Amino acid sequence: MQRRQEVDADPYLLEEATKVAGEDSPSAVVDKALSELVRIARLKRGIQAMKDTSDMFWPNYLEELRPNSWAAYEKRKASYEGREVSEEWR
Repeated sequence: MQRRQEVDADPYLLEEATKVAGEDSPSAVVDKALSELVRIARLKRGIQAMKDTSDMFWPNYLEELRPNSWAAYEKRKASYEGREVSEEWR
């Protein structure tokens, strides 16, 4: 359902935005700009939620997927600290 809203905008800026966006009407430009604003805000919330998560993957996921990875190597190295281990395991 679309409602008619009155927006007080700079006419020169709206005309330039209409040309740049390749839209036919100023209302299409406003719709496009609002949808982009909402999309970017959702992306930012998602990224922040991922940053706030201590470990977004299951524990030791990298070691399971790639046993020869740097993380697996460092974990093995840490577990051997203080023990006598042959050079081939280091």
